[in-house]
Amino acid sequence: MLENYNMGVEIKRNKKGYKLINTVSDEEINDGWIDEEQVKAILIKRELFNFMKKVIEIDLEFPSGYYINDKRQVIEEKHCAGGKFIINHWDDGEIDKKFKETLKRLNVEL
Repeated sequence: MLENYNMGVEIKRNKKGYKLINTVSDEEINDGWIDEEQVKAILIKRELFNFMKKVIEIDLEFPSGYYINDKRQVIEEKHCAGGKFIINHWDDGEIDKKFKETLKRLNVEL
């Protein structure tokens, strides 16, 4: 599910519908031609995944990388921790679990 979520997308259209192509590998993101609603669902899932990644990065890295009192914070043990988590758990379901746990712990409702 996640294999194509971090890549660019090219959209092709003809009378049969739409086809989404990965701009890095030129592989098709979907099988065959799909309708507009299916394209929207894929694009929305991609953006939701990007949002999930950002939530995890903020949770694991803050305050590293942020300017606080006009001084950029760099905390070695937190620097890039979110990105490392994403890479290490790309396809094992832990990203979704971490996202949900973070929202619950911080009492954030969507």
